[in-house]
Amino acid sequence: MTEMFARTGFEAKRDIAGIVLNRWGHAFVNPQPGFFFGANGKPAPRDALRNAPFGRIAFSHSDLSGANDHRNAFLESHRAVGQLLDWVLV
Repeated sequence: MTEMFARTGFEAKRDIAGIVLNRWGHAFVNPQPGFFFGANGKPAPRDALRNAPFGRIAFSHSDLSGANDHRNAFLESHRAVGQLLDWVLV
């Protein structure tokens, strides 16, 4: 890396504090039993995250839809922004 980025002044020994290798290539909600449909009479955690913002924070993630792809990422974002706009514009 030092050789590759030398022109920018990069020095691996000086500039890298640590390297973390992750099992998954990106963040992923690891759904436990009951995550999508609830369990033992309790609502699904994903519904608690999706149904109402927490103050000025609305949760949005494609994994909350049950199928993590770009289309659901857009839909989840649209939902979350709509919730915040409803809160702000009231």
